[in-house]
Amino acid sequence: MTRKGKNTNLSSVQHLLTIILALPGLQDRPLPSYALLPAPQALATKEAQGPALPPDGLPLWSPRQDPLPLPNRPAMPIEDWRRWIEEHAASTHRGLRLRSTGQGVLVQGPPDEVASLREFGQQVQQLIEALQIEIQVTVQVGQDDPARQFGWLPSGGHLALGEVQQRGFVGSWRSEIAADSAVAEPELWTAQTGWALFLHASRQPQGAGLLLAGSFRLNTQTGHGSFDPETPDLGLIEQPQIQQTRLDFARMLETGQSLELQATRGGQEIRVTIEASSPAELPRPAAWTVIETAGLWPELPWLQEDNQHSPWPPSSIAAILASSGLEGSPLWAGNLLLIPPGSEELAAQALRLIDALSAAPSNSLLSASMGQDAALIPCVRGLPFGVRMTQVTTAMTGYRTDLATDAWIAEPQVQTLVNGSRIMGILGSGNSTLTWHQQAMTERGRIQAPELAYLGSLEWIAEGTRSGELHLDHQGSEVQVAASVPHAQLQAQIRDDETR
Repeated sequence: MTRKGKNTNLSSVQHLLTIILALPGLQDRPLPSYALLPAPQALATKEAQGPALPPDGLPLWSPRQDPLPLPNRPAMPIEDWRRWIEEHAASTHRGLRLRSTGQGVLVQGPPDEVASLREFGQQVQQLIEALQIEIQVTVQVGQDDPARQFGWLPSGGHLALGEVQQRGFVGSWRSEIAADSAVAEPELWTAQTGWALFLHASRQPQGAGLLLAGSFRLNTQTGHGSFDPETPDLGLIEQPQIQQTRLDFARMLETGQSLELQATRGGQEIRVTIEASSPAELPRPAAWTVIETAGLWPELPWLQEDNQHSPWPPSSIAAILASSGLEGSPLWAGNLLLIPPGSEELAAQALRLIDALSAAPSNSLLSASMGQDAALIPCVRGLPFGVRMTQVTTAMTGYRTDLATDAWIAEPQVQTLVNGSRIMGILGSGNSTLTWHQQAMTERGRIQAPELAYLGSLEWIAEGTRSGELHLDHQGSEVQVAASVPHAQLQAQIRDDETR
């Protein structure tokens, strides 16, 4: 190509650039801006703190059982938080590009839109902080100094507080055997004393009300025995006696109110006061409507039942609303139902649906007595509640033999004994049917080693049980179950909670 041809091509390129730069707005287009929106720290999964749930709810357990930490859920999963950010950006800021990071979202786009989304992220952060519920607990047992503890949990979450002591004891022996030798290894069981409170708290869909539901346990060691199998292969088996008082409760609270549990056990008074506080209203990030749904069907893991999952999670509610034909696409994040800005009719429809799914909140009180012991606990319509006053210990009631070519050894079988009374149920509307159960040890004896082909001695236990139902109205009438040796008289009453 000649020099003249090259000059012509260069002139054409320069002319084209001049035309492009002269187009309206191109020369003034700002460079893209970036921002990293970190996920709120309150959404990070943390190790559960406080007392763990004892196996089977009992204060004595073997090494073959493990206590479970109370689930420690954040206000919403990080994935739901990220999806909310992305949905808001897609509907209001078309010029943004989002990239998910391990613990946040990277935003790219025009500076004004990036700044707007950053502001939305800060408002969501304020919402998550407002979902935190502060708890203060005061426990007074007899003449002891009151114990006070504080804690925080997100709405719909769980909290465990308490002062617990654990002690290991030789609860059994485990046999080890080879071809021509055998040995018994001591098996360390666990005894737990002190008090523990397991709590659920959730905001109501409308207003500033809070739902508290929980389980309080007080374990006191009342004695300590032992059993000698009277065989050179085995040592003593320890048998602590633990008195357990368990109160399962629920109550709707308004701002400034507190919840109180009262009990008398063995002539000793027990009083538990629980105070909860949270902001009266939730923020509305960028005019989104935020509805809390955790109180529709609270998960209560201390009940150790399989049906603790809500039949109406917010995802199901959002699906029903999406099929209503109204304008707007509802989202959900954790226990929150999220209605986009400008969808007032959809928000009103959501509240009507939630009202239909939930029972009208109603506080009542259960007054129960079991012989000389008594309790007064709050309860809420549709939720389980109960009183259990038991004595827990162990007994060696059998052997399992291990054999080899030239050796054998007997391994003791230890049984956990639970004696006492319990009343439990779910509060109905107008009347309730409660179940009751009593179990008492009537006799306890020893079978001597010579009577067992020299395996060693063991114990025999005789127990008496009885159970039934109590049908109570909510007008304060009492229902009694007469005492029969060795059982105590039962009495129960449900009445309105005048402090609501």
